[in-house]
Amino acid sequence: MRFNALKSLIRTNIIYTTAPANLSRFRQKQAKNPGKKINVSRQLIMTYLLTSLLYLVLFGLMSAFQSLVDHPGIFSNMVSVFSLMVLSQGFLSFYNVFYESKDLQSYRPYAFSESEIVIGKSFSVVLTVLIGALPIIAYMTNLQIQSGNPVWLAIPIALISLVILGSVLAFGILAAVHFITKTAAFRQHKRVASNILLGVTNFLIFASIVLMNSQNRVAGGNVVTYFPPMEAFHHFGVDPFALHSLLEISLWALLAIVLFSIVKWKVLPEFYEAALKTSETVNKKKRVRKLQLGSQKSFPKFVWDYQISLISDGSVFLQSVFMSSAMPYFFILPGLMGFLQGSGYSLSPYLTPKYLLPLILITTFIAMFNAGSSNLTMIGISLERENFSYLKVLPFDMKGYLQLKFWDLFLIQSILPLLIFVVVNLFIGTHWFSLLAMIVVWFSCCLAWSIWGYQRDYRNLVTNWTNVTELFNRSNNTLKTIIAFVLLFIYIAVIAVSYVLIAYLPEALVYGMTIGAFLLAVSVSGALYLYYANKFKKALEE
Repeated sequence: MRFNALKSLIRTNIIYTTAPANLSRFRQKQAKNPGKKINVSRQLIMTYLLTSLLYLVLFGLMSAFQSLVDHPGIFSNMVSVFSLMVLSQGFLSFYNVFYESKDLQSYRPYAFSESEIVIGKSFSVVLTVLIGALPIIAYMTNLQIQSGNPVWLAIPIALISLVILGSVLAFGILAAVHFITKTAAFRQHKRVASNILLGVTNFLIFASIVLMNSQNRVAGGNVVTYFPPMEAFHHFGVDPFALHSLLEISLWALLAIVLFSIVKWKVLPEFYEAALKTSETVNKKKRVRKLQLGSQKSFPKFVWDYQISLISDGSVFLQSVFMSSAMPYFFILPGLMGFLQGSGYSLSPYLTPKYLLPLILITTFIAMFNAGSSNLTMIGISLERENFSYLKVLPFDMKGYLQLKFWDLFLIQSILPLLIFVVVNLFIGTHWFSLLAMIVVWFSCCLAWSIWGYQRDYRNLVTNWTNVTELFNRSNNTLKTIIAFVLLFIYIAVIAVSYVLIAYLPEALVYGMTIGAFLLAVSVSGALYLYYANKFKKALEE
């Protein structure tokens, strides 16, 4: 096996593991200084290594000062969180490197062996999962240090635990990606399936972050274990010769053996050809010129189907729909879960109409992320690319098309965030009247944000973009980003202060302020919608 060949493969495939936004920043940096060549692969590798080492130091120190022996919940939850990160990041990276890269066939003329290709690509995947794997090593090591086991026993116990858990994660990723991508349904609907995989893996990463931030102690000083089977590694680490410890770790070892057998006898013999076939699969695309535009009855269907095809790209759906739906809960859920688990107080009194004023403020906060940060209407027209110029010369009402397009995009981008918003409020027990008022405020704010982004996209139309991150970052700069973060934290402080004030103000004054805030939020949002809709209409006429 040739070291130079592996080195070349790693440099090439590491690029497939990074987000388009990172590559866009490298291109911008290169454009500012064309004479200085940027080694993108080397910088990406160093970024992965330094970030992973930072996590190792951070969580290594954190675990060293935690009583892992006395609190199996802390150990099990943190190992579960980082295992979830390894699974989600490994799954996504493995899929991108082996299947989405579409370059397996290209290596054959250069005399790369299949083993070199697989090892080179696999090393690229391993770099991306170190951010989760190294903290697991830290927790396993610190558990042995705190358990008081002699060195001759502690080292084998830690190694056995790491090998078993690592085998389950690695073989699980290999088997899952292979069997999912091999199905006829995946290959027939590859783009839709890729979007679902992107959504699921990023949801797992999101869930792991929320879980990590919700490590709160409950009554008795114990911590609830979210994934009880993970306690087997704690029991084995603290008391390795106990019968229940040997039984539990044996079940994990059995799972690793079963997955290894599946990989050895089923996945590996078919892997290269299956990956090659999947990467070569191309979805059929409809061309605009082949769609029937003459019938007035079919026109709304054409617009709807065309918008669905525009957002079918995984990165578009992920950034403009999924991430904008989930982002506000990065700020809200960890604190909320901590309040529910760690305090002795009930949340329900703060979700009644009496506290509707701060709830309205929270709703506008959520709506800003759902429709004002990276929403679909903000890039909807630019998604047309060169088809926008083609549509302008077609014999149909272009103004009516753009107006109908806005409502279609608004509907598509609103379904998921509204569903999450309602489910979360029902889960925490928000009063029905408060929830109804919050939905009205959410809808009006999202509508105003969406029409603002839509007319902004029309004014700053870009058809030669490389990735959607470039579209979202139009006219943005560092100063604007800093100001936005400052205002964000000020707004969070205002929400907290409003809760405190309500507890001391007369009830009549509180309800008067609440009604005023509700009318103000809805009327201002309505006025902004009409203003930007009229501005967009004038731009179309010009």
